[in-house]
Amino acid sequence: MTALRHSMTRRLRAGEIHVFVIWLSSRLRPGPLLCGLSREEQKASRTFLNHQTRIEYIVSRFCMRLLASKYLGIGRFEIALRKTAMGRPLLVSLRDAGACHLNISLSHCVRGIAIAFAHRTRIGVDLEMHRPTETVARWLVGAERTLAEPRQILDCWTRKEALLKGLGLGLFGLASAPSLENRTNVVAAGIAIWTVNSLSVASDCSLACAAEKAQSRMRLFIFRSCTSIYRSF
Repeated sequence: MTALRHSMTRRLRAGEIHVFVIWLSSRLRPGPLLCGLSREEQKASRTFLNHQTRIEYIVSRFCMRLLASKYLGIGRFEIALRKTAMGRPLLVSLRDAGACHLNISLSHCVRGIAIAFAHRTRIGVDLEMHRPTETVARWLVGAERTLAEPRQILDCWTRKEALLKGLGLGLFGLASAPSLENRTNVVAAGIAIWTVNSLSVASDCSLACAAEKAQSRMRLFIFRSCTSIYRSF
């Protein structure tokens, strides 16, 4: 973890993205993590009827606060997660809103949590467990239709979702999404150039990150559990 700690002792440079993946354990009990959430987040966690979705929400918010506090150099409860007018998540310092320039993107599935951070760069991240491809394959366009293997199709799907998250469009933007047939793509989207990459994490999952730069540098950090990331800091 030395390299990771060194990376977090300075601000993220423009065009640099850090992507964290934290795997979820079937033995995880979310109760002890609640103390790491804001009162607003604790209240929101009680609204989830699905137990697994509740766990994913709690872990994602706990890890988000833990990591963001290191990047920003402030306490975990001095951070608020807001949304822009386009629906993109934004980290705000409760101490000094004007001093917070850390962009964030969150994604979670049954297997784990993905969190991406960047300085003054719009980003999107998507983590998906593998599943039948019939539903997502119909959204492939252009050269994407040459992808035949289920893994290739699902990797492409996560790239699309990551880009649309970064743009703040969500799935509503699928019809206008550019072709992303390669593991690394540099495309024009909106009025900007984006880099969209697939990142290798596990045999049963696909991970992708999109960043608003033609030459974005992406670093991936993987933790076996929520406990391991907590102990690292």
